[in-house]
Amino acid sequence: MSDANMLRGYSLKKSPLNIQNAKDYKGAERVLVDDEGNQENWWDQYQNPIRNDLSTVSGQAADWVPNKLQRSLKKDANEPGWASGVDDLARILLDNKSDIKFNKRLMTRDGAVYWVNARNARFPDAKPWKVKVTDVNKDGDTEVLILDGEGNVRYVNGWHLGKSKYKLQKAHQEWIESEYGNPSRVAELKREGYIAPGQLSFQKFMYDMQEVNPDNPDGPLKVNEYLAKTGYKSRPLNPCNLFLKYVVKPHYDQALDYLAQQGSLSKERVKKVRAVASIIQLNATLYKYYVSSPAIGELRERGESDSSMQKKKKGMAVSLLSETCARKVQEIAQANEQDQRKKGIHESIERALVAAVEATQNYSTLEKQLPINPRKGGNSALNVDQWLQGFE
Repeated sequence: MSDANMLRGYSLKKSPLNIQNAKDYKGAERVLVDDEGNQENWWDQYQNPIRNDLSTVSGQAADWVPNKLQRSLKKDANEPGWASGVDDLARILLDNKSDIKFNKRLMTRDGAVYWVNARNARFPDAKPWKVKVTDVNKDGDTEVLILDGEGNVRYVNGWHLGKSKYKLQKAHQEWIESEYGNPSRVAELKREGYIAPGQLSFQKFMYDMQEVNPDNPDGPLKVNEYLAKTGYKSRPLNPCNLFLKYVVKPHYDQALDYLAQQGSLSKERVKKVRAVASIIQLNATLYKYYVSSPAIGELRERGESDSSMQKKKKGMAVSLLSETCARKVQEIAQANEQDQRKKGIHESIERALVAAVEATQNYSTLEKQLPINPRKGGNSALNVDQWLQGFE
């Protein structure tokens, strides 16, 4: 029997990169023990200084070394008939129903610490996640690990598990093959100009397979039969997205249009301003200040604990916190323009856009730098004997 080497499109290959060591994030951590049974509060010893704006890692000590805490993995035996490691891959995909995902930024010390600090800032009431370094399999190379609030490893060298989209991805590929043919035929149609760039993307596939329900425009999208057979179900907009749609975006568009007219901004400049003053980031900040924080405060005054308000109780479609936030969004959206909250939201957006306009005043479009093939344009004559020496 030949060994299985690929499953559901996933395969294994040798990792090409050496991973940088990561410094540990300082947080409230319970006492742990290392391999020798020694108790160590290593967060204090190997803390990683971070600027308040979470923009970069700074102040690294010149003599910094990895912490000594180990989380060793037991040796794994290969299953007969499976290539090395593919049996474990099968368990992840089939038993755990998870996709294997990768975030390049979490491979390094600085990238992992930045991400963890940013995540902890978004969830201040939750147990903090942490970064640590350890030689898990004791092969001499250290790994960058990210631990959740319970101390469980969630990320290893940027790799992690996410909810499986296997059925959706399979439906997408089956649709491409049924509409356009096999990969060779698809490539031919692209070359001939019959398939536009992005026409076969997964994002467009999901967009085309759903439509807004006119009876409930903020509720779940209507899913066609082709997509419904995968078990996919659309969800209503969450309160934060409702705030973006009904409150933030109207003020954002109004302020940006005014600034563009006053300053005679080009389309490219307006695009850059939108990137600098991201509406998504503005919405998150304003939502926390005007919606979620006041809602949490009110619910606490009514005797609700932080955990109880986030749970969906019997007879409720959503959690008490989500419903309270949604009603606050509706209240703000329907308030007149003299409402102090609306005035504050508009002024905050306007200030952010003005700052973005100033920040992009020297902006110029840079030409795309194309990589140059080092072998291209050579005029040398083939010499097989010299070529063979390259394999020695």
